[in-house]
Amino acid sequence: MINKNTIIIGLLLIWFIGSASYLIWSFTTTRNNTLRLEGYTAAVNDLINQAENKECLPFEIFSGERRVTLINTKCLQQQKPAEDIPE
Repeated sequence: MINKNTIIIGLLLIWFIGSASYLIWSFTTTRNNTLRLEGYTAAVNDLINQAENKECLPFEIFSGERRVTLINTKCLQQQKPAEDIPE
């Protein structure tokens, strides 16, 4: 026959394993989300830095096989089209 102490020890062991598992899962999920956010922030900051280049040159960004060329719209506003310049 199982005595009362064995049942209590078993339940405490199950509770401890469940609690430890939850804490580990919670920590890793939070850490993964933090790292993902830091990666997005770094990518956006890099994109902004490239767009603010002093030469107003277009720059290329890509994701896998997809590529686009971007330029800061302020650079386009600074350059007047040739037809707008009076002779």
